[in-house]
Amino acid sequence: MAEGIVYFGSDSGTFVALDARTGKLVWQFEAGGPIQASPAVAGGVIVFGANDHHLYALGRRTGRKLWSFRTSSFCTRAPPVIHGDRIIAAGWAEWVWCLDL
Repeated sequence: MAEGIVYFGSDSGTFVALDARTGKLVWQFEAGGPIQASPAVAGGVIVFGANDHHLYALGRRTGRKLWSFRTSSFCTRAPPVIHGDRIIAAGWAEWVWCLDL
C-alpha cells in the first residue's frame, strides 16, 4: 500500500490497484501468468513477478507498463526488493536477478 492505494496480484494474472478508502478500482494490468508474491513499491514504480517468467515494472499511479524482463524461471519465490536504483528478485531453482530500476 502506498498513498492510500492497495496493490496486489491474483492467480488469474490480474494485478490491481484499489483505493483503500472506497474499494474502487484505480487501474488493472494483465500479466501473462499467476502473481503469487507481494509487489515492491518505490517512488512512482511498482515491481512484481509473475509465473509467465517475467518481472514487470508499472507506473504506480497509472498502471502503465514501464518495462518487463524475461527471466529463466517463475518469479514467485519471494517479493522483489528495491534497494536504491536496483531490483533484486528471486525465482524457482535458486535463480536470483539484480536489475537497474
